[in-house]
Amino acid sequence: MVMIALAGCTSMRGKADAAYAKGNYVDAAGMYDQLGDPAHRDQARMAELRAELWRVENAGGDLDELLTNRDTWQLPSPAGLDAVTAAAAERIRRTVAAVTWREGPLAGEQASQIKLLGHTDFARAREEIHRQIEEAGRTRCTQLAGIVDTPYWQALVARYCGHFAVARDVPPLPDHQRALVVGGALVGASDGEARSLHAALVAAFHKSAWYAPTGTTTRGATVAGRLDVQFSSREVTLTASWTESVPYTDYETTQESYQEPYDDTETYDEQVPETEWVTCGDTTCPQTVYHTETRTRTVTKYRTAWRDVTTPVTKYRDEPRAQDYQATERTGAYAGTATVTFAGDLVASIESRNVQSGYDHDVTIGPAGVSPQRANLPSQEELAAQIEGDLVQRTIDVLDAEYARRFCSRSTYTLDQAAECAYGARRLPAGAVTALREALGGDTEHLQSL
Repeated sequence: MVMIALAGCTSMRGKADAAYAKGNYVDAAGMYDQLGDPAHRDQARMAELRAELWRVENAGGDLDELLTNRDTWQLPSPAGLDAVTAAAAERIRRTVAAVTWREGPLAGEQASQIKLLGHTDFARAREEIHRQIEEAGRTRCTQLAGIVDTPYWQALVARYCGHFAVARDVPPLPDHQRALVVGGALVGASDGEARSLHAALVAAFHKSAWYAPTGTTTRGATVAGRLDVQFSSREVTLTASWTESVPYTDYETTQESYQEPYDDTETYDEQVPETEWVTCGDTTCPQTVYHTETRTRTVTKYRTAWRDVTTPVTKYRDEPRAQDYQATERTGAYAGTATVTFAGDLVASIESRNVQSGYDHDVTIGPAGVSPQRANLPSQEELAAQIEGDLVQRTIDVLDAEYARRFCSRSTYTLDQAAECAYGARRLPAGAVTALREALGGDTEHLQSL
């Protein structure tokens, strides 16, 4: 076994050496690693880094892959890599600067989101590019603030400037609300559930397009609806069913061989004595002579024969089993409706109805997989939490849709109207994009980053 293992090791080393000689450095490194030879593994990996550097310089290779491999393998940079990364950093810097100058700082910021800049080799370039974009953003901030002095444009400019660490006051926004006041409650809800729903709706309003800390008005909303949870129980008989493998005795007939005796006639030769008289002097003398006679005799012989033998064997068959047991069936009927009506007859509503049931028992029937269980039906508190979550999401959707209908459905826009649409819209219509692009240029497509 030791010789076989050594032979396998020698074979892998031969393959590793051959892979290295052919320039398959990654494969060779993997085999050297399996052989427990870190020196040759790192030699192969360094050869791969040099090959990748050559491809980067001469054949459009992937510099990010080269740097990632170097860092993963924890190897030093091959000779010449510093010059390559420096040239790449300069190309990126110039590209980002060109995009920033041509389209805007937000567009330049987007152009700088490339994997190469995440490597330590580009730390200085990354900082310089960030500084240049931020300086351009601050300059652009001042320019944008002087275009028009309307509230929603100035609010958009404040967001733009804040993105580049320039603080500006947001003016009062006449179409937005600074707070939501909620009244009403769901019939059947506890005081705590009512307070939780009110707070959740206020938080949802803060996430909607209508909320602004500098809004000039407050908005009212009224909650209505009902929570109804009915529980019932009854004693029931359940049946556990399973299958058992039961042994039984069966008989099998097989044939066995044995040696069977039989009589046979055998022919043989026997020397039979006979007296002959021969002349001996003046007289005759008796002389015994032998002659051969063929005779037969009966002998016992044996031959192979077969006979049936019946033996008992143990077999198994599946037999169904069943056992009744007592349990308590518990049923919960859940019904919930909730509506929130905002000033102006804007309505968000949801409805939920379902029935759930389960069993309580302490019975254990191992073969059937029956073990003690509890119905664990949802409580009214859980229904109230579900209704709250559904109503909150529905409220945000309704408020945002109403905002888009009111402020983002024009065919043409002034700059302030486009900024008001952009303040809360999830998607800008073409007319708003056109108006904003006249002021923001290429940064219009990147307003979502604000």
